[in-house]
Amino acid sequence: MVNCHKNILLFVTRNGGNVDADKVCTECLKEMFRRVGMQYPNKKFTDNPNWFRMRCWTKKEEEDFEMWMRAYLKKTCRWSTRMINKEVGMFMLIWGWKVNTEAL
Repeated sequence: MVNCHKNILLFVTRNGGNVDADKVCTECLKEMFRRVGMQYPNKKFTDNPNWFRMRCWTKKEEEDFEMWMRAYLKKTCRWSTRMINKEVGMFMLIWGWKVNTEAL
């Protein structure tokens, strides 16, 4: 499994919130993997340090996932929109799949 809490969900860990960062991150990764036809956790796949570069999706699929993640974080963490947008941006920057530029 990916060690979630050390790399993302910055506000949870920094502010000592009452949110289980690993659980939230795992749910987001499960959904992201599901959207490209994979299951998470997938130790064999994520043992590769560049696993997030090994799949791609369209810009529309990425936007749909970001919308899902924003709604999930709002429901689960009860953060401000600003905080949610920062977390989604950081998640996508660190672990988001490549965007298929040929489809643009």
